Amino acid sequence: MLPFAPMSAAEILRIGHAAYVASEESAPQKREYWDGFLVAMAGGSVRHSALGARVVSELGRALEGGACREFNSDLRIRVEALNASFYPDASVICGNVATSSDDAHAATNPTLVVEVVSPSTETYDRGAKFHAYSRLASLKAYLLVDSTTGSVDLFERDADPDRWMQTTVAGTSGGSLAIGSLGITLSLDRVFAGFAELP
Repeated sequence: MLPFAPMSAAEILRIGHAAYVASEESAPQKREYWDGFLVAMAGGSVRHSALGARVVSELGRALEGGACREFNSDLRIRVEALNASFYPDASVICGNVATSSDDAHAATNPTLVVEVVSPSTETYDRGAKFHAYSRLASLKAYLLVDSTTGSVDLFERDADPDRWMQTTVAGTSGGSLAIGSLGITLSLDRVFAGFAELP
């Protein structure tokens, strides 16, 4: 049973995990996986694509020279506890990349996961997907970038692993965003440069 409402019935298929992993190598589009359910990902808007690229770029700038590395939306993240796999818009892994025992191309130890939120994905990204990512003990921060409003929500894990502290800022107003769990600061000026002109 899916823990969220699909966008349309046409986007849902049932498949075993091994078949999913094998089929992703030649799939014409990325699909996420929820314990037997294959969920096709809709194409992103111009804003979604631009913001995802900018976030990856700014993460690379902020992390340069350190022990953590940024990844784009091609890296699968596996949540073995839920038998689920996702393609976040960006992620950061500190130290060595740990891969899944049943998917050599999926990482299991992100420190930060970033999702660019659109109206069609907001409930999914803030609800079921956040719950899934939070099952990863390595995860220290979850960043949501809203492609419609330009707001940014940062959730950072507290000393209590079940509690998350939220920081919300208007990204389009400029400034910066400190991600304490990574010891970095993102330039929101650069992430949102030209945002208002994008369709």
